[in-house]
Amino acid sequence: MNVRYPDPTTISNRLLLKQATRAAHARAEARFVGPHGFRDHTAYACWLTAMMEVHMTVGLPAATVLDDAVLLTREDKRIRSLANDLGVPVTRRQSIPDRSMSWAWGVQYVLQGSALGASMLLKSGTIRPEWPRAYLREMQHFATCGGLKQFFAALESNTIDPAEAIQGAKEAFPKV
Repeated sequence: MNVRYPDPTTISNRLLLKQATRAAHARAEARFVGPHGFRDHTAYACWLTAMMEVHMTVGLPAATVLDDAVLLTREDKRIRSLANDLGVPVTRRQSIPDRSMSWAWGVQYVLQGSALGASMLLKSGTIRPEWPRAYLREMQHFATCGGLKQFFAALESNTIDPAEAIQGAKEAFPKV
């Protein structure tokens, strides 16, 4: 299938990445979250595990490539929240990839943008009261305190290579 991406000179970085990752987003959602939320605690735990893997393998390295202390702190908090929810120790496996800034912006677009989904999950009532929610709360706080808006503004103010940013964004989705 030949996928056509919009002309990057006519749309924003955010819209470019949103359109290019629509299918990956739908696959990830279908894998982990059904139309009425998580099927059970096992599905929720699988999602948390996948998110921890993504934050450790591409999120933290992308923040390092961007050399952004705020993003590094955010990634560290999210990994610790996920480890807390899963009841596992934090094990660092960070390697700094030989990747571009555009790749890193693409990765961070997906991970930062997922704060909207986390906020929606908490508001929907589909997360059972006994399930851990440190990660979701961390993400919801980021979405509602202005952090997400600031991130999107920074994304728009940067010049990115569309192909590299799209590659990074696609790598930020859990493997399904």
